[in-house]
Amino acid sequence: MIRVVPSNGRSWVGNFQPGYGPLTTALRHPNDRSLVVVAAGQAYIVDPETAVLDDSFGADLVSVLESQVPHTLVLVGFTRLKVLTATGLWTTPRLSWDGFADVRVDGSTVLGNAWEPGDDVFLPFTVDLVSRAVTGGSYPSEKIK
Repeated sequence: MIRVVPSNGRSWVGNFQPGYGPLTTALRHPNDRSLVVVAAGQAYIVDPETAVLDDSFGADLVSVLESQVPHTLVLVGFTRLKVLTATGLWTTPRLSWDGFADVRVDGSTVLGNAWEPGDDVFLPFTVDLVSRAVTGGSYPSEKIK
């Protein structure tokens, strides 16, 4: 549950259905107008002035990284990354069987390690936030959709 006090001064309370991830937070959307509320891994994009729900996504969100690319948030799930920009949301192909380690942003690149269950190891991956190019990861490329 969250109480929002928008610029018009008319506060409202939102009760957001939780997902099944550990992340719970509220953030300013990269568009500088909307609010991003994450309830136990489930993300909601809400207009803070009207309390209207614009979109929802996730359910499995674990962490959020602020990017050095202007107006970009990187939301880490169990198997994919969600990239929220001022103009919309895009999702990487599946990168991991189930979990990531050491995910970080360096310039316009997201780097990290994706879990591979066969050998019980983490394999490196990169995601270019500008071109959306993805390399590496632990999920076989022929299965990436």
